[in-house]
Amino acid sequence: MDETTTLTDGSGPLTVVAAWRIKPGMEAAFEQWHQGIAAQAARFPGHMGNIVMRPGEAAGEYLAIFRFDSLEHLVAWETSPERGEWLRRSESFRLSPIRYRKGYGLDFWFASSRAAGSPPRWKMATVTVVAIYILVNLVGIVFAPLLGGLAPWMVGFVETAIVVGLMTYLVMPGLTRLLARWLFPVAKDTPS
Repeated sequence: MDETTTLTDGSGPLTVVAAWRIKPGMEAAFEQWHQGIAAQAARFPGHMGNIVMRPGEAAGEYLAIFRFDSLEHLVAWETSPERGEWLRRSESFRLSPIRYRKGYGLDFWFASSRAAGSPPRWKMATVTVVAIYILVNLVGIVFAPLLGGLAPWMVGFVETAIVVGLMTYLVMPGLTRLLARWLFPVAKDTPS
């Protein structure tokens, strides 16, 4: 069985990513099942939506990404009998246990297996501002010719979606690895 949220600090909306490895040939069953559990979750207070990212052409993981507006509402969903029943139904097509990654706001972009906890917020803000500044300018330059015929609000939406996608899946994981020593300093042992 999976574990429920153990986050205790932070406030505001939480993002949860559930990584699913599905038995070959059971993808359609998973996708139908996911529509059902997503509809059930949407009935719970604080649910803010969800999406599923399908694996690429090579066999891989499905990623189910969902959000709740507070830890209290997420825990209510995670401990509900309805969710438990839906998870039991998934056992026939799962290859392995579900892996979860959960976090508040910017903490989610700075997950690291090297260190416990998150970096100081000022470091997260600094890296995020620099990365977004560079991306917004590059995306604007690169995509302006392609999006010129769209309404301004649509251009803003498309550019925002590109920046968020790049930040989440490419830029922040790369920067987190590159800047790991600065973001997650290792405590040095002191002689006793």
